[in-house]
Amino acid sequence: MSPREAHGTHFSEHLFTLDYDSGGGPVPPPTAIPHDTTPNSVDDEEDDDFVPGGGVRGPNGVNAGANQSGPSSEGNNGDGSSGPLNVDPLSVDPAAHPLDVRSRDYVGEDDVTVHLGNRQRRAPRTTATGGTAVIVPPSPPPSVRRRSSIIQSADPPSPSSVPELDTTGSDGDASSVLGELDDMLDNSVEDLSSEGDNSSGTGSSSGVSVGIASGGRNTALPTLQFSASTTLSDLRYFAERGLIVPALAGLDTPRLFALGSRMIADYAKSPARRVAVASNASILRFLMAVIREGDAQGREYAVEAIRSLTATEESDQFLMQTPNLLSTLAGVAADRSNTGHGSDSRGSKARLHACIAIMNLSCGKSNKVEIARIPEVLLAMRDVMMDSVMTEARLKATTCIKNLSNADANDAALLGTPGLVEALGHVTAISGDSAITTNACLALMNLSISKQNKHRVFRTPGVMDALMSTAMNASGEARVKACSALSNLAIGYDNKIPMFEYPGFVEVIISVIGTDGDEARTKACSILWSFAAEMKNQIPVVKRGDILPVLVRVAREDMQTEARFKCVAALTLLAESLGNAVPILRSGALVPLMDILEEAGPDPTQWKGQTASWCVGFLMNMAQSDDAVRPLREAGVVELLTPLLTLDHYQSLKAAMAVTFVCRYDECDEAYDLLRKTESVIPKIITLLHNTLSGKGGNGYKYGVFTLRSSVGCIQSLAAGPDFMKERMATGPVFESLLRVLNDFCVDCTPGAIVGGGKDDFVSPTLAVRAIHSLTSFLIPAPGNSLPFGPIFDDRLVNAMDKFEHNQHSGLKNADKVLARETRHLILGIEDGPCKMNSKTSEDSMDLSENDSNDGRAVRTFLLEDKRGRRFCVPVDPSGKRNFYDNRQWCYRRGRFCKAGETPDPAFKWNRELQLAYASALSSQNLPGDSRSISSDDEMTPPMADS
Repeated sequence: MSPREAHGTHFSEHLFTLDYDSGGGPVPPPTAIPHDTTPNSVDDEEDDDFVPGGGVRGPNGVNAGANQSGPSSEGNNGDGSSGPLNVDPLSVDPAAHPLDVRSRDYVGEDDVTVHLGNRQRRAPRTTATGGTAVIVPPSPPPSVRRRSSIIQSADPPSPSSVPELDTTGSDGDASSVLGELDDMLDNSVEDLSSEGDNSSGTGSSSGVSVGIASGGRNTALPTLQFSASTTLSDLRYFAERGLIVPALAGLDTPRLFALGSRMIADYAKSPARRVAVASNASILRFLMAVIREGDAQGREYAVEAIRSLTATEESDQFLMQTPNLLSTLAGVAADRSNTGHGSDSRGSKARLHACIAIMNLSCGKSNKVEIARIPEVLLAMRDVMMDSVMTEARLKATTCIKNLSNADANDAALLGTPGLVEALGHVTAISGDSAITTNACLALMNLSISKQNKHRVFRTPGVMDALMSTAMNASGEARVKACSALSNLAIGYDNKIPMFEYPGFVEVIISVIGTDGDEARTKACSILWSFAAEMKNQIPVVKRGDILPVLVRVAREDMQTEARFKCVAALTLLAESLGNAVPILRSGALVPLMDILEEAGPDPTQWKGQTASWCVGFLMNMAQSDDAVRPLREAGVVELLTPLLTLDHYQSLKAAMAVTFVCRYDECDEAYDLLRKTESVIPKIITLLHNTLSGKGGNGYKYGVFTLRSSVGCIQSLAAGPDFMKERMATGPVFESLLRVLNDFCVDCTPGAIVGGGKDDFVSPTLAVRAIHSLTSFLIPAPGNSLPFGPIFDDRLVNAMDKFEHNQHSGLKNADKVLARETRHLILGIEDGPCKMNSKTSEDSMDLSENDSNDGRAVRTFLLEDKRGRRFCVPVDPSGKRNFYDNRQWCYRRGRFCKAGETPDPAFKWNRELQLAYASALSSQNLPGDSRSISSDDEMTPPMADS
């Protein structure tokens, strides 16, 4: 079959030799792609004109191109710069060069048509134009080894369709026309010109027709046409001589499209040549055209070629700049029109290649955001993940989404793609491949990191069940990532309650903790920690009965991982709810946490990790419960925390608060001394209250570490203490903060915050009322006096106390409402009565005087409280069982006689009102007291008065 002539297709921009002498000034050469492959030996021994480095020998055997300009020449470029060596001919793209660059004339200045027939006489090659060197592109490199699986497994096409591709390399077949083409290009201008017309009718054994046109500055490149007998070797020959673009332009049938795609796919498999192929925009456009217009075989080769190009990161810049390349690949990946169920289906293979190509591109850090902006890609990956047939493609699609999810900027695009998150849950649930499951869980984990995404991912149908199933049944990395995703979701404030209540979820977490001893167990313990961080969960978590023993067991037994730390933190948060104190004590949590703190030592700067710090917080929270005070005191908590009180460290704040709570009912000297030690920490406690109300952290702690109730409760305990504590507390900022707690509860009725407060937290305002009552009584000894903070503040405080007194919250006690009324009456000047009296007797005060006459006998006492809130410890017997010659003085604060060297506390002075209340108590309570009465206003008979 005679070859068709190549006419009409011109590549005027194709660069072989730069003509810097024509036109106005030098033109910089294009970027060259180095080609490091060794030239093929085929025909080199017959090519007399071949010169390494890209030059050709002139008529006298001189290397005409060795020192000339050109992309494959060495040395001077004509403007003093050095040109690149060994330019890969696959990177030569005429569309990338300016129009005013002169192209090389292969055969002369007249339009000629060359037909390949018998070998022509060889003649020395000459330069085509004066002053312009002729450069011969490098000879073809060795054949690129191809994967046999793709070709051998392909269905052979029928004779009426696409002919079988010739896989003969450039160095293997006798039918190859490389020798003829070599000789044709080696003939002189005169031989070609004289024989051009006569050879126009000669047949060609290769089916290749070459047309070369020359026209001065607008010199055109050869145009090529190929017939059905063209082989892969023919295309490679032109490709290796810098004519790959004209060669691809001459392919115009489905078979030739497939042949060209096959050639490019083979080149793309060579790591040394991928960048050269990828840098040629015309090659990429050809592959795109084949994908759109070629048959199944051509499409498969074209997509495979792009897949191979994506195997190196250096190719990304060229591929990502190719218009519509990603959307075209997405179309192939999502196309089900040619999908088959056999392993040799070309449609399935093309989809797999497309998925791998997109996945490879998604590995590039700079590519992730750009890829996620293309909806077609995300939809295609979703469809592939939902396809139950293509397991390998599903893995690549899942990996691609996982890669894209590594960029935070892609969250909106991924979550906004319909069905994408559902698809991740789908592959997590149904996949038997651990790699697919792991990557899907990783993607869900990444998407659940951002706060605004957590609830969106949690409520996606199928996600929770899939992650729970993986955490329960999977192993290794898949289980860890599933637990990590669940842990991220549990951190979300909107998820804590619904996840805790999700059917079967707590059972799964407890199972993971019981069966896993590594990272998955730590993540599961983190989930329990997150549940305990929600105040509304704290009581239900303990009431379940199965969570608390797990936390205690891990805190007691686990010594290696962070799981112990997570469980100690969870126990600390659960202790914030006063109702949990007794169950926690019964669970045995106190001993292991005190052991941890004791092992850590008294110097917080030497503590490793945060576990010991959480233990101090646990003791502080537990001490706020009245039911836990005695067990904590007996367990030695005060002695354990005492070394921390005098330190200039954040832990001293928590330790001081814990000791204050534990000793709030103690009247002994030891408690007084301990409170004196905490005096230096009082400014930190006050600052803590201010910071908590302002929603910010402080020195050593973040907002949320301390509840509002803990700081207000500590203020209340200190305000009920000795006068030196009251003096430190009775300041304007403290009153203002306590008033704000009241206003948030019953005046403004705010919704509150994560630390408590607001209309739903009745404990904090109750403690605030008690503190204000104690401090107001200290500042206003008699009704009618105003607070030293101005009338406006008095009005606000009176209003808040009135609102609290009449509030209908079920958690408020009448006794606290009475305190609010008394505080209001003190400020308004309304008389409520002389003083309050607590007549509960106690035998806990023992006089162990050195005077043997007392014989260590117990002195029964009871308490009287004056208007300022001071509690006077008085004896039931006014004599205190003192002998008549005993002149020791009674201390109303200590509740006993002063020992040697002691004096009564001057803040506790006896007065008429106390004497009246004392006498009334003795008579009304039928106590065996003094029968003397007061006969005049001047007479006062205090207990233990001298006879």
